[in-house]
This record gives sequence, structure tokens and C-alpha cells, in this order.
Amino acid sequence: NIKYNVLAIHNSNNVTVTGVNASGPAGYTSGMGISITETTNSTITGNTVHNRQSGFVIQGMGTSNNTVSSNDFSDNGYGMYLTDGYNIIGAGNVISANNLTNSKGWAIYMWGNAQLTNNDLTNSVNGIQIRKLNNATFGPFDLTPYNISGIALYFNTCDNLTITGINVSGVNKVGTGLLTQLNTNVIITSSIFNDRSKGIWVYGGGMHSIYENNTTGNTYGVYQQDTNGSNVYHNNFINNVNNAYYQNSTNVNWYEPSILEGNY
Repeated sequence: NIKYNVLAIHNSNNVTVTGVNASGPAGYTSGMGISITETTNSTITGNTVHNRQSGFVIQGMGTSNNTVSSNDFSDNGYGMYLTDGYNIIGAGNVISANNLTNSKGWAIYMWGNAQLTNNDLTNSVNGIQIRKLNNATFGPFDLTPYNISGIALYFNTCDNLTITGINVSGVNKVGTGLLTQLNTNVIITSSIFNDRSKGIWVYGGGMHSIYENNTTGNTYGVYQQDTNGSNVYHNNFINNVNNAYYQNSTNVNWYEPSILEGNY
């Protein structure tokens, strides 16, 4: 019944952590279960953490080339918290086949980049939040099986980002499919945004190109707020209450500027 941080690994290499149960008392959500800082080439597998503020934490720009797989980090505030506050994590980390269900905040909260595959986010309030992912492509990625009621996918303060081949559809027009906030030079393409309150929500930032997506049955297909510069074209808008909306936004083109083709 340790109430706060249970297992912290710092400045280590080639470590294997397995078979650890770092759960908190029933109904408790404080502290970290397992954390690694400035650690490389290590394996975290077959562990259990419930009832913590964060089930698993990666900290430090030097924390790289680690594999975190087949753990049960369900029923926490954050399933995984991959940052040390305001720095991106190191490269080459693999996050695979973990149980992150019923996360009360975010299933995955990440600064920078990691390989995310086959993690179960079912019934988490919010899905994946990614910050400072620059000069990168995200997708394909399907979040529809997980019944996420809040924000399925959120990018913040990213530069030169392409989001492609994602499906963040919901049910009963609840929550937001994709939220991009304070990002610049973003492409959103070849993706599906159905049955959400907001299919695509662009908040702040600028220079977004949104094209060749399907938005069906949302309250708002594309919602733009406090942004400067976007081109929205060749999208399928079907049975949305409002296909497109913008608030306090400038230089918004609902067509492709060079060929003057709009949406469907």
C-alpha cells in the first residue's frame, strides 16, 4: 500500500523489469507506479499498475531505445506519461500491446515521438496527446474501437506535421475526433472523422492544409478557432449539422487556392 512513487529506475542500461505490481490502494490515484529516467536499451514487460496518477512514466531526453510491452497499466489517471515536464523523450522507444483501459485523464500523454502499436485504450476519457512532434508523419492509426468519450487524438505545439490515415470516429456526436492546438504547417489528409461533436478542431496556430478526408454525422465537421491560414478542400462533408465553422480565424480558404476547387 505505498501511496506515492513505487519503482524508479535512473541512469541505467539494459535493465529488465517484469512481474512488478506497483498498484495503489483501491480508489487511489496518486504517485507513479513505475518510472525510468535517462535509461536506455531496457525492457518493461508483464507488470501491473492500477490506481496511480500515472501508471508508467518515461522521463529525460536521454531515455531511448526502450521497449514497454504487455503491461497492465489500466485504471490510472494517465496510463502512460512520457515526458519530464517540458522536454521531449529520447528516440527509439517502443510502446506496444499495453492495457491502458479506463484511464481517467489520458491513456497516453507524450512529448516527442515513440512507436505506438496495439495498445488498448478502451473506455479512457481521452486517448492520445502528443506535444512537440516536429518534422514527422503520424498515421495510419485507428482509434475507433476504444469508445473514447473526450478527445481521441490531440497535437499541441508541433511543427511540420502530417497526419494521415487516422480514424477517430465516435458515437452519438460525443467528444472531439482530432484537436490540433498551436501547431504550424500541418497537413491533415486521407482520414475519417465521424459522429463527433467536432470532427476536426483547429485551435490556434496556422498554416493547416485539410484535404481528402471524410467527415460524416458530426455536429461540426471542421471547426476552426483563433487560427491564421488554412486551406480546406476536396473533403467529403456528409450529414453534419454544420459542415464547417470558423471563429476569430483569418485567411481561411474553403477551396484549393491554385485550382479553386472546394469540398463535396
